[in-house]
Amino acid sequence: MLRRGDYGLQDDTQELNFGNPVYKPKIRYDRALLPHWEEFYNAMSSWQLSSIPGAIERTQPFNVVLSNIQLPANVVNKLRECFD
Repeated sequence: MLRRGDYGLQDDTQELNFGNPVYKPKIRYDRALLPHWEEFYNAMSSWQLSSIPGAIERTQPFNVVLSNIQLPANVVNKLRECFD
C-alpha cells in the first residue's frame, strides 16, 4: 500500500508497528534485516511522492511506532530522512 501511494488514505487511524511495546527484552539488530529497512525507506519515499488522482495531498498523517528495537545510527538516519 505504501508503494501504491494509498496507505493511510482510507483510514486516518492506520498505523505501522515495528517491534512490541510489551516485549521487554530489546529486539537486537541483525544485519540480515538491512535490506528490509531499505525497502521500507524506498516505500515511504514512494508514498510521499505518489500522485494518485483524487488523493489527499499527504496531509492525512499515519503513525509509525518503533518499540524495543535496537537500530544502528545508519538505519536511524535513513528513517529520519524518510520522515522529514
